[in-house]
Amino acid sequence: ALTSYNRALALDPSRSITAKDKGDLLRALGRYGEALQAYTVALAADPSNREAAYGKADMERLTGRYSDAIAGYDSILASYPDDTRSLAGKAEALSGSGNFSAAVAAYDRLIELNPEEAKYWAYRAYALNARGSFKEGLASAEMAIQIDPAQEVAWNNKGSALTSLGRTDEALEAYDEAIRINPGNAIAWSNKGYVLASTGKYEEAVAAYDQAIALSPKLSGTWAYRAAALYELGKYEDAISSADRELAQNPDEVQALTIKGDAYIALKEYGKAASVYQTVTEISPGSSTAWFNLGYARHNNKDYEGAIAAYRKSLDLDPENALAWMYQVSAMISIGQGGEAVHTYDKELLVNPNNTVALMNKGYALHQMKQYEDAIAVFDRVLAIEPDNTAALLNRGYEQIAVGNFIGAIGSYDQVLTLDPANMEALIYKGVALYRMGRYQEALVVTEEALAISPDNALAWTNKGYILAKIGKIDDAVKAFDKALDLDPSSREAQQGRTEAIRVKWPNYRGY
Repeated sequence: ALTSYNRALALDPSRSITAKDKGDLLRALGRYGEALQAYTVALAADPSNREAAYGKADMERLTGRYSDAIAGYDSILASYPDDTRSLAGKAEALSGSGNFSAAVAAYDRLIELNPEEAKYWAYRAYALNARGSFKEGLASAEMAIQIDPAQEVAWNNKGSALTSLGRTDEALEAYDEAIRINPGNAIAWSNKGYVLASTGKYEEAVAAYDQAIALSPKLSGTWAYRAAALYELGKYEDAISSADRELAQNPDEVQALTIKGDAYIALKEYGKAASVYQTVTEISPGSSTAWFNLGYARHNNKDYEGAIAAYRKSLDLDPENALAWMYQVSAMISIGQGGEAVHTYDKELLVNPNNTVALMNKGYALHQMKQYEDAIAVFDRVLAIEPDNTAALLNRGYEQIAVGNFIGAIGSYDQVLTLDPANMEALIYKGVALYRMGRYQEALVVTEEALAISPDNALAWTNKGYILAKIGKIDDAVKAFDKALDLDPSSREAQQGRTEAIRVKWPNYRGY
């Protein structure tokens, strides 16, 4: 058939209907670029051919040429203001271009013309969700469902609205209903995976993503979301493979690149991680987090000067990024520039003596240089300005432990716990201070409080083991160390504590 159309047009290029029919055939074959050319020929031959105008605008929309598509639909609407096909196409093109408010207005007009058409309400819900109007999006989706309970797009968009509103159980029910109506709805499967992952159900999330991918292997974003879930499961190699599948389709997909970099960090392949994060900074040069990640990877790869440069870029974008300041100081100390770091903060403090960010970072620098008393004085200055600064209180406590001022450290941690009774760091290190003072029963009580809040905290279990060993409960101490090693097999403190505890009973025990 296509050959016949080509022959007819070769004989008479002005045959608009023939060119339009050729476009229809090419569209059905999925050859959108060629279809667009055919519709363009048809319109050139007969500008009044409305079917060709529809086809051309549709192909422009489907190939991502949203501005051209909108102009095409507007051209039709200039003559036929109530043309629902053009209004619907324009609404989709507006959504595709990111102009969601204009898309909502177009759907409002469609609903005004045909209020009982469920799909208009359903797609309006998508546009409302996309612009952040989740309650309105939910209401629009529910209106679509009221008109047509089998409207799968509406159920999917209802799920999206509920997810954003934090109503995850209801969101899952909505996605399940969309899937029940159409088990082949890949988007609903992918969205279900996203909700499952957001609630920590990573295995189930991966299974849902696998269903989505089986139905639509090129569904944008799904491989990246799957990579994130695999990362959370500790399956780092699989996460990298999944991220690579996303990147094969979307080379600039920042989430996939970031997860890939994070997985390399977890595998201690810091050079590869740095290469990936470098790509992220090229795509998103205005992201403080991207530059910090690059700095962290370089830092661990012992490229300290490269790390410092990346941390500085991160801090240019976000001067209050405490981690970037702290790691920059660490990198500077690694190349013998600790004094320069302190001098840098002193210059900032000459301009503004109450700059608590600069004071905190000066404190970090002094800590790294083992100048603990000076660090305490700096954190005291922060607390004189901001008495409830928990980071300053925690850091002052660490420094007080370092100089043997255990009573002072306990006071610092008690201040934190007054502000935040569930602060794990304060509970754990208060226990350390009590242990160092020989107040083992009190240390045990505080450590048990920490474990009641976070039962999977390996450091708290390690500390409990040391305390139990001191009060003679050797068997219980070994069990505590075993629990710590289950949670963190690489913990040298737990390994050493376990060995020392066993040697109390068996002095010749050599460890693992």
